[in-house]
Amino acid sequence: MKDDVLILVGGEGGEGVISASEILVKAAARAGYEVYTFRTFPAEIRGGHAQMQIRVSPKEILSLGDRFDVVIAMNDEAVQLHLHEIKAGGILIYDKSEYDKASVADLKTLDPNGYIQKNNITVVMVPMTDTAGRDLKTPKSKNMVATGAICAALPCFRIDIIKEMIKQQFIKKGDLVVQTNWQALDAGVKYIQPNLKLFDSLQIGEPKSKKSKRMVTTGNIAFSLGSILAGCKYFAGYPITPASDVLEYLSVHLPKFGGNVIQTEDEISALASVLGASYAGLRAYTATSGPGFSLMQELLGFAHIAELPCVVLDVQRGGPSTGLPTKAEQSDLNIAVFGAHGDAPRIVLAPLDVPDCLQVAIKSFNLADKYQTPVIVLSEQSLAHRFEPIEWIDPSTVAIDRGKIVEEVQLNGKPRYARYDLTEDHISPRVLPGTKNYYYIMGGLEHNIYGKPGYTPEIHKTMTEKRMKKLELAREEIEKDKYYFEEFGDTNASIGIMGWGATIGSTKEAILLLKKEGISVKTLYTKVLSPLPVETIGKWLKSLDMVVVIEMNALGQFTRVLEAAFKRDFVSLTKCDGVPIKPEEIVGKVKSALALERRLV
Repeated sequence: MKDDVLILVGGEGGEGVISASEILVKAAARAGYEVYTFRTFPAEIRGGHAQMQIRVSPKEILSLGDRFDVVIAMNDEAVQLHLHEIKAGGILIYDKSEYDKASVADLKTLDPNGYIQKNNITVVMVPMTDTAGRDLKTPKSKNMVATGAICAALPCFRIDIIKEMIKQQFIKKGDLVVQTNWQALDAGVKYIQPNLKLFDSLQIGEPKSKKSKRMVTTGNIAFSLGSILAGCKYFAGYPITPASDVLEYLSVHLPKFGGNVIQTEDEISALASVLGASYAGLRAYTATSGPGFSLMQELLGFAHIAELPCVVLDVQRGGPSTGLPTKAEQSDLNIAVFGAHGDAPRIVLAPLDVPDCLQVAIKSFNLADKYQTPVIVLSEQSLAHRFEPIEWIDPSTVAIDRGKIVEEVQLNGKPRYARYDLTEDHISPRVLPGTKNYYYIMGGLEHNIYGKPGYTPEIHKTMTEKRMKKLELAREEIEKDKYYFEEFGDTNASIGIMGWGATIGSTKEAILLLKKEGISVKTLYTKVLSPLPVETIGKWLKSLDMVVVIEMNALGQFTRVLEAAFKRDFVSLTKCDGVPIKPEEIVGKVKSALALERRLV
């Protein structure tokens, strides 16, 4: 028995590649298995290559993995793109209808009525297109034929669960639609059954226990759930890939909890609307991606100087400009941390996995309210659309910190309410509109403690220090909270790996692979990019001779931040091809850097 199986489903956008894959993922999770996915699709509505990778195991899964055990190719393009990524001993399930136009030379020798083994890969033909279009007269059910094929091959995808899910999904369209999809599913099973022995080496064990109190969801939906648990009552947004499903999900569910959702005319008005709701006392946020986040910079500066709490979820994609709307990248660190004009630092967080998206949402609202400042959350496309199980959270256990909101204005000898009063902790008491004795001036100009515009050197120096010291206070709080840091590996190792965001799974798996080769490595991932937790990171770095920094951008943005902060050299592993970093790539970088270091010595 294998520990896990890694599958790729690939085909043309519009063929149901993603919807079929999602059914497989949820079916495996309902059967008690751990799941881990990556999906990508073209920016166009139809056409282009769509794919979803699914890793299934009865044990914990750390990353997406490396090469595929099974590739289900629904068209010839999928074969061209992924044949070389199949492991030795792996299997290609290929649409028989695509055989005549096969562009991969190795497949031209196929027996169209069976299967062959070529270059240590077994190719199995399944007539997906013909079965759906010619036999069932429903071309759209081609994806269900492919689903049936993999269900027959790998029992971790239980056919009874999948049939029930198909019924739930299509019953509104009528019983005939349900029956047709069931027939397509059964046809896929039928074509694989004579070749079941080919899949013997790819079987995985049964899960030891069925975890009932959990759900399988994506990073975007987990963050949305976290925002609801945190007491968010207002969301404003403008659709942009890959953040649009936050707006779509909240528009349905936030009103059930007394909240409101509005789709604005653009990203600028979305954040302006959020700041208005924040001024009124609501927990509010918006979600966007790189191009929209760029447009929000001036208003983020306004939130900083007006000391208005807000949360902005930036689901990163490939850039610059409109770039790669549906591909993965971590290239917005610079604009998130340094994007403002003037001295306007923000709190910037980065979740590590899908369950963490829920927790980071709660943390972000608490930090925004407590320090009366914008909080930026850097997610990324691969994390936003990845399916993972998350444990159910009891809402009564969620701690909500609204910060210094007071119900009564205390003048303390002053002629009127001092909204920006100078306090020992640099955080001024905040009251909501309508409170007795409440009024002050709020704007984007520099101001005195009452909000009145003032341009003297003393006022600007005093208020700048006040705003900066709040962030230093936030850093001190963060340094004390172990939640914000994740360590893994050999604590005595002299080689370290650092990173941020969703690359952590591949890093952990790479460390385990390196350990098998006798190379001890440890890792530290911080969930806080600003203010940088220099004390925690500095202590961790002291014992290390070499540190590799993993990130998905071309410039090595996090590497540059670390080099500036700690005045030492780091080995940078960057990747910017739109596809997540694989464990084998990290292993290769560590080994090559280690070999170079030894040669230099």
